[in-house]
Amino acid sequence: MKVDIGLDKALDYCLKTFGKEAQLIKAIEELSELIQILAVDLLQESSIDREEKIAKELADVKIMVQQLDLVYPYLNEEMYNKKRLELILKTKSKIPWRCSDDGD
Repeated sequence: MKVDIGLDKALDYCLKTFGKEAQLIKAIEELSELIQILAVDLLQESSIDREEKIAKELADVKIMVQQLDLVYPYLNEEMYNKKRLELILKTKSKIPWRCSDDGD
């Protein structure tokens, strides 16, 4: 019998089962794997197989980011959005934007 406990409950269960330290190590591992496959993609011609590997590693990282939200619950959505906006604006300030009437 299949029991659907929901994603949030599953992530919380993983954190409680494996512990904070193990999940932090797992997050680092997943980030490292994504970095490695992206580096290979930069150096070699893209392939369907590599794109599938990138999708898998990106999914792993997104899952671990959700777990990090559970590890650091005091980093609330408001704080996250403020930092995110600051970083986007900082990056935007470094890019020479051109204005045109045609929507480009």
